[in-house]
Amino acid sequence: MRVARAEETIQNPDFTGSITITCPATDQVTVTVAYTFDLITPFISNLFGGTIDLTPSETAQVVSYQVPCTPYP
Repeated sequence: MRVARAEETIQNPDFTGSITITCPATDQVTVTVAYTFDLITPFISNLFGGTIDLTPSETAQVVSYQVPCTPYP
């Protein structure tokens, strides 16, 4: 369920990255999205080798304990 919610927020329908969920504490959840961004501008592509690896991560407080945090994958 948490992975589905994270996937809903991704704007690109061709998303091919990965989503990881961890539980650093009993009242916290961390969602990390890893994605390789293909550069199309020749000048920028030459500087960075054609791709940039993006790995944003966010940790939030769990406000409801009805469903405990479950690591994924």
